[in-house]
Amino acid sequence: MDLFWYYLGKSRGGKILNLLCAISLEPAYCVRNTEAVFDRLGPFALIVAKFVPGLQTLSPPMAGLTGMSLGRFLFLDTVGALIWSAFFALIGLMFHRQLEQATTFMAEFGIWSAVVVLGLLATYLGTKFIQRQHFIRSLRMRRLEPEEVYKMINSDADVHVIDLRHGSDFDLLPKMVPTAVRVPMESIDRHYHRIPPESDVILYCS
Repeated sequence: MDLFWYYLGKSRGGKILNLLCAISLEPAYCVRNTEAVFDRLGPFALIVAKFVPGLQTLSPPMAGLTGMSLGRFLFLDTVGALIWSAFFALIGLMFHRQLEQATTFMAEFGIWSAVVVLGLLATYLGTKFIQRQHFIRSLRMRRLEPEEVYKMINSDADVHVIDLRHGSDFDLLPKMVPTAVRVPMESIDRHYHRIPPESDVILYCS
């Protein structure tokens, strides 16, 4: 299955990553976070991804998207799978008694324990969904049309434009809005001093 997603990422590029992230409660963050992990860890992100829910699904197409060779992908993906299996086998060996007790407890209170777990999961997902809706509404209220941005740039208004696009997005379309300053989203914490707090700021990432 990983090989299938690898080839889709290699042939379809960012469209596959966006498709997989579409089911996330925070699609934009999902894509940016995956890109940032690969930027920091490089090919070894395939190994780390085995231990991170969500990233495990996104890492094969991301490997194809970044142009990783098939041989390197198969090697690192296999190493990651072996390390993941060995880790959980070791956990089972070390804590088998505790796991048996937990299994017994779950069996005795099966229906109620399932209700509690599902309730906590539903609460978490509901909270994330509400937060996302509030965030989307706030973006809609502040959204500017290209014509408005053009007028602001060419007026006497004190306005600054910040290009937040990820490196891979910038490489696909290396053109910038006039007067814009390049501050990649994944490293914005290291460039906040370049964003003047006393003036209007226009941010764009696509």
